[in-house]
Amino acid sequence: MAYSEMKFDEALKVLNDAAIEKKGDLMKMISSKYEDLKGVIEEVVSSKKENVESAFSDAYHEGRDKTLKYTRELNQSVHQNPWPFIAGVAVGSWLLGITIRNCSK
Repeated sequence: MAYSEMKFDEALKVLNDAAIEKKGDLMKMISSKYEDLKGVIEEVVSSKKENVESAFSDAYHEGRDKTLKYTRELNQSVHQNPWPFIAGVAVGSWLLGITIRNCSK
């Protein structure tokens, strides 16, 4: 690590320690002296929160719609031709049985 990076890390640690010790004082100073800055920060946090909630809601609805679509397609496919699925389950069960038998020996 370079000398300047070590000094920078030390300075950040000192600032962090001071912030922890003087948390109450910092809160009073910010609330009384920097109302405009506080308002801007609150607006940014609020807008980011709304963006995250909107993105989560969109992702949830999109995932739900895709799941329903694939479930319907699978259901239709199984009803039209069930034998490949029955064979797949049989082969999977057989392989699982072999694996369990070999593990117990």
